Amino acid sequence: MRDLKDVLEGHMADSRNTTENEILQKLEKFLLDKGYTQNMLMRDYEFDSNKSNSKLKFDLAVVENGAPVEIYEVKAFYTKPVKYTRSYQLFKSLDQLHTRVPAFIAYLNQAGKLVLQSMAPPIKSFSDFYATLDVYVKYQMDDNYVYFYRGHNDEQYSFQPGIYRQSASRNISDEDIMYREAIRHCPAEFPENMSCFEKLVKMQHYALPTRLLDITTNPLVALYFACSGADNANGEVIFFKVKKSDIKYFDSDTVSIIANIAKCKCDFDIDSSLSIQTFNATANVQSLLHEIKQEKTHFKDCIKPEDLGRVLCVLPKLNNPRIAKQSGAFFLYGITKNKRNPAKLQHAPRRIVINAEYKKIILRELANLGITNASLFPEIDNIMKSIKNK
Repeated sequence: MRDLKDVLEGHMADSRNTTENEILQKLEKFLLDKGYTQNMLMRDYEFDSNKSNSKLKFDLAVVENGAPVEIYEVKAFYTKPVKYTRSYQLFKSLDQLHTRVPAFIAYLNQAGKLVLQSMAPPIKSFSDFYATLDVYVKYQMDDNYVYFYRGHNDEQYSFQPGIYRQSASRNISDEDIMYREAIRHCPAEFPENMSCFEKLVKMQHYALPTRLLDITTNPLVALYFACSGADNANGEVIFFKVKKSDIKYFDSDTVSIIANIAKCKCDFDIDSSLSIQTFNATANVQSLLHEIKQEKTHFKDCIKPEDLGRVLCVLPKLNNPRIAKQSGAFFLYGITKNKRNPAKLQHAPRRIVINAEYKKIILRELANLGITNASLFPEIDNIMKSIKNK
């Protein structure tokens, strides 16, 4: 087994076998599902270190602002476990980075499933997690940005809102129907003075698929969700650095624009190449404007095409005990050309993998810090379950 330095400095063969190409294709799909965009993924990426006068080559790298965020070495056949090494703290001498770059070996198991083996020491405890997170955040502190977090108990979980998940029994094709059926069956829960965004938040609370994705400003909350359940799978904490000027509040006009897409039929589409006047005169945009004006009578008859193609970071009202306890916020997804295709995140994600075997240990540590199921889900039935299971 070559060490990481040999792996990175070794030259790639001019051609790859079929298995390696298959791994790269599955790896790219995995990363796109995590929220990375295609232009961030680079095969055969070469990093030129001006300080050491050497070049490092990777089979695949996630790149942002010219520097690698994650790196991957592809193995057609791989059976031996990786010997963990701290040599994955690459580029530490480069002033422009000041960060760890997670390194992984990617291969297929006997069932043909993509496996990512971290080259880093495992996250075994809360203190390990905090130390790793600190390396990312400490040297990138900026008063103009805020970090948001999300935890998955299975690192294979895709980063998508529920309405766009293929596994959902009802998805984007039925969004407008589910929205209206929820209000029809539970009118008292959705009064007329409640905005569309606020209604989506409540629907999300009760597990209806929406175009919202839950995030939090508290990394410990994300760590709890990364460790809860799926005991045999690695978890992950994903986090984003969002510019303060890009963060919207619950009553923003742009939030109303995107939220009201939920009321539009599944064949809703847009043509961003049209002039602003022609764009706003189209039947679909006129229909959307009608829905927006149901909650905002003052809204002007003008929607910018680019606003429909955004993913907004939204701070909701903290009028829900669960949202308040979880320091909750949301990504609100617009569309790309048509309603069946979600907009793409412009905030590059970062990931910290939590090894499955240490999840329960970390949960016990979080409980000592007051982060438990009962504290994050303060409804009375969850509190009673927590008391019973003590």
